[in-house]
Amino acid sequence: MEDKTMRIMHIAQSAGYGVTMYIEIIIRGLMNKEDILQYLLGSEYYNQPRFKKLVDKLISIPMDREITKRDFLTILKCRNIIKQEHPDIVYCHSAKAGIYGRLACLGTSTKVIYNPHGWAFNMKCGKLKKIFYKIVECGFAFITNKIICISDYEKRTVPNIIPKRKLVVIKNGINIEQCKNLLAINKLTREKLNIPPNAYVIGMIARISHQKGHDLFIQIAQKVKQRIPNAFFLIVGGKSDDIPIEELIETANLSDCFHITGEVNHAIQYASLFDIAVLTSRWEGFGLVLPEYMVAKKPIIAYNVDAIPEIINHNINGLLVKPESIQEFTNAIYQIYSQPYFAHSLVENASKIVAEKFDIKRVINEHETLFKQL
Repeated sequence: MEDKTMRIMHIAQSAGYGVTMYIEIIIRGLMNKEDILQYLLGSEYYNQPRFKKLVDKLISIPMDREITKRDFLTILKCRNIIKQEHPDIVYCHSAKAGIYGRLACLGTSTKVIYNPHGWAFNMKCGKLKKIFYKIVECGFAFITNKIICISDYEKRTVPNIIPKRKLVVIKNGINIEQCKNLLAINKLTREKLNIPPNAYVIGMIARISHQKGHDLFIQIAQKVKQRIPNAFFLIVGGKSDDIPIEELIETANLSDCFHITGEVNHAIQYASLFDIAVLTSRWEGFGLVLPEYMVAKKPIIAYNVDAIPEIINHNINGLLVKPESIQEFTNAIYQIYSQPYFAHSLVENASKIVAEKFDIKRVINEHETLFKQL
């Protein structure tokens, strides 16, 4: 009797934050499908009990974020593992895993799906880097069966040399039911974080980095304090090396009205403490936290960059601001602060839109359809 079980091997180097959350959500969504077995081949970060419980088999090997001398050995290890496990489909998540997985599958019958989770060449970086990233992506596209774009913007920016038949748009989504459950059992209070009881809290959930614009957030905070004296600012996310966040806050004389949580589990629970939820990203392949803000029923302000307008309709379910404009962002915060009825309408509209467009169930169904096509 023919075995119709599909064997999917996820390959992931990224540690923590959005990509890891996405992988976990996808695996969870597919784990109860009787005709799908899932393997996870990941960096040492994934060698955790929570990931072992999710997949039929977890294999952890050393993987480097940057290009290193060890990469050749890593590719050989990946190739040996793929030959041993015989997956029908290898699903590579992000750029480095995309290199490992696609080279490891060369000459095999395994189908390869690649999800860049935001093209590297769309980052704000130098021209030479952008050209290099485009050359790499164009070259590897020819040894890839399907490339998943997480937004229409991501598809529009693909170089013309990459065949359009290889591209499929599967917009990101979140586990709305899980988010609601986490909010329902939430025991976080402002008192626990030493936030004054009368504070007007402006919060952001994002890895602290140049991309996410935390330096811009601090400049916005300076101006907001002049107009909203009881404003308090909450950053939920771990630190990176490219933003000296504490130094910037201290220089701006805002130390007494800022709180940084560091990396946390169930970040959405912290959104319950916000009065306004913001995202100050300089570039964004999607902006997965925005649907989470919608579930938490918070008015949203974000910079109008890349794929964000696919999530936020200006004046409908949030406010969009000219990229990197400090004054316009400040004005948007004050507009929501001073117009509670308008803020309420944004929240009501967002609650409907997130259920219609960004439920993970749609994302899982679209993945399953793609797997079966291959």
